[in-house]
Amino acid sequence: MAIEKHALKILLAVYAVAAVVIIILFDGTGDAGDSVLHYLFAKSAPSHPELFFNHWAKPIFTLFASPFAQFGFVGIKVFNALAIGFSIYFTIKSAELLGLKKSWLAGAFIVLSPMVLALTFSGLTEPLAATFVSAALYLSLKNHFLFATIVVSFIPFIRSEGLIIAGVFGFYLLFKKQWKYIPALLVGHLVYSIAGFPFYDDFLWIFTKIPYSKLSSTYGEGTWNHFIQQLLYVVGIPIYALFWIGTLAAIIRHFKKKITLEFSIQVVLGAWAFIAAHSVFWTLGIFNSMGLIRVLIAVIPCIVLISLYGFNTLSDLIPVKFPWLKTGLSSVVLIYLVVFPFTSNPAAFHWKKQFQLLPDQEAAQALAEHIKQTDLSDKSFVYAHPYLSEVLALDHFDTAHVKQLNTEKLTQLRENEIVIWDNWFSVVELGLTKEFMNEQTQLKRMEEFKTPNGEVFFVVYKRN
Repeated sequence: MAIEKHALKILLAVYAVAAVVIIILFDGTGDAGDSVLHYLFAKSAPSHPELFFNHWAKPIFTLFASPFAQFGFVGIKVFNALAIGFSIYFTIKSAELLGLKKSWLAGAFIVLSPMVLALTFSGLTEPLAATFVSAALYLSLKNHFLFATIVVSFIPFIRSEGLIIAGVFGFYLLFKKQWKYIPALLVGHLVYSIAGFPFYDDFLWIFTKIPYSKLSSTYGEGTWNHFIQQLLYVVGIPIYALFWIGTLAAIIRHFKKKITLEFSIQVVLGAWAFIAAHSVFWTLGIFNSMGLIRVLIAVIPCIVLISLYGFNTLSDLIPVKFPWLKTGLSSVVLIYLVVFPFTSNPAAFHWKKQFQLLPDQEAAQALAEHIKQTDLSDKSFVYAHPYLSEVLALDHFDTAHVKQLNTEKLTQLRENEIVIWDNWFSVVELGLTKEFMNEQTQLKRMEEFKTPNGEVFFVVYKRN
């Protein structure tokens, strides 16, 4: 069919138009925490070069995203939209090289995965990780093993769990008998070890500064099947169902030796090793796991390829002598795939919640407007909520004007410093409840700002 021949170009064009429309019409940031903080790191890195080597911020992400972040949050949305665009391209090309029928559907699955599309327009690191994963898969399928291995070696500097991906890829190289390329998995660590040395005076900073290297978690623990169940909310019901069909079909055909090594290890094992690792982290409450399901976006190329395998498996169940039935089933599945994200299902799109500013961000904007209209604009601020740096137009890492809220800082306040408490980061991250703040005799309560539903979210204090 002529349409299928040009499906990649058509899909990328549709995606590009959708991305432009979403960026123009919706002002959301994906979330008000990590998304904004990653953006702030990328934005301020040129003024504070040490930020390019901050493990939490993810050095490769900060490096690539920084030029875009100079144009504000819109810039970081454009960056991540491009990242997903490249992921779509490499995933479809990989599907072709794997011999999967209707390869263009793999890219469509990415676009139609509700959480993937929603968090594309954020400052989060998962979209770039997906780009590197898809690029590495494509390069290896083209037998460019050295380049593929080097790409994989840098993934841990986009997402820490990139170490899992590197492990699986090393396993693949062993089975592929391409042992000579395995040492190249160290390239990323060697490059950043040397590049970051001037800032840490420590070649081992790539290990010693990892914020997750502890056998505990501030956020508790969860159930072993959390990520398996919640994947549903990342990709939606139809893609989730196809993912399970694809997984089961791949396992059966693996034991019958009717599946390629590349698909078996890089795609299926790659996705499931990632899911299993996060399941273990969350179940045991280690490595500071929060149970955030958005991390699965990093391996969305593998997930959608498995789903495509499931789609083709369903289609192949119908005998060739019934082409009308095969076409009919495929059409029904495709229609459901397209329609589902726009339904009222909890796993579908939620335009107001996912694409627009969150209630606390709206309250932050009101707070910023108040400050601009008072004599507080020339003060220094002490707070924990990262979005305040954006609405107050402050350099988040300028310690002369921005200080991070903590109990020690509360005892060292100066006259020109304003404290802004919020009921999420201050409470969850720092353990500073509103009651605790009100009990501090050195603080004078000035104003409070509520979310649209009337919940007090910000309280402004100054020193007595």
